[in-house]
Amino acid sequence: PTLGGGGPALIRLQSTYVVDYPEKLASLRLGDSINQGGTWGLPVVFGGIQYGTNFGTQPGFIRTPTALSAGGQAALPSTIDVFVNNALVSRQTVPPGPFSITNIPIVSGAGEARLVVRDLLGREQVITQPFYGTATLLKEALVDYSYELRARLENFGVTSSQYGKGLAAVTYRKGLTDSFTGELHGELTGERAAIGVSSLYRLARLGVVNATLAGSQSSRGTGHLLAYGFERQGREFSFSLHTQLAGSEFSQIGLAPGQAPRRRQDVANIGFPMGKLGSISFARVSQKADDQ
Repeated sequence: PTLGGGGPALIRLQSTYVVDYPEKLASLRLGDSINQGGTWGLPVVFGGIQYGTNFGTQPGFIRTPTALSAGGQAALPSTIDVFVNNALVSRQTVPPGPFSITNIPIVSGAGEARLVVRDLLGREQVITQPFYGTATLLKEALVDYSYELRARLENFGVTSSQYGKGLAAVTYRKGLTDSFTGELHGELTGERAAIGVSSLYRLARLGVVNATLAGSQSSRGTGHLLAYGFERQGREFSFSLHTQLAGSEFSQIGLAPGQAPRRRQDVANIGFPMGKLGSISFARVSQKADDQ
């Protein structure tokens, strides 16, 4: 970039020092990064201190409820082939009697696990168990958190180090069960405060519903935000629906001074797999501003 008629000028974008703690699945970040806004927060570039969960410090760690169990009865010593969506994932032998196969890996979306039990005489029995996997849930008792003390980076990409007023933010998510994940997110500055709760719930093998309720207090007054939606990923097609409603008094980090939130936003998406060609999807987004 250049400044006026002068020569080239160097603009600093982001500078971050990171300390990882693999044994705690966490990282400490000093410098510039993007905030962890949770389900309803807005992404903003900040400078400051952030300490929180980083599952990437242990690449093999599984944070979602991706294990499935199935069982049955074998009359003779048998071999069991385990298929997930018609793909063989394991093979093992079992003695006569009841058996249980645990930690069957599953993929995101709707699917089916199938156990083919073949005994010494060549007789077969097939046990099927449908499932629904999703990467949006945390497995039971697992916690995902972020604590931040930051200042917003103004005029990003234009000036090097122009920071605004300070703020504090916290995001805390926990897998209450393998089917239900709860979230608490709060934001605090000298001008506003906002807090909200969110939830994700897996409806058996149908899909995942989500809901958010948040409130704020600022110079505009007391505002509120409500959001809800549903998503399903399937082998034949996938779709999602999401609606967000906000009062004109609602205020949160990421809104410019005097900027009102969208009063309503509806997002609908549907997609179809096309085999080796990939997939095709269609989306419709409808927004209503405060003055409409």
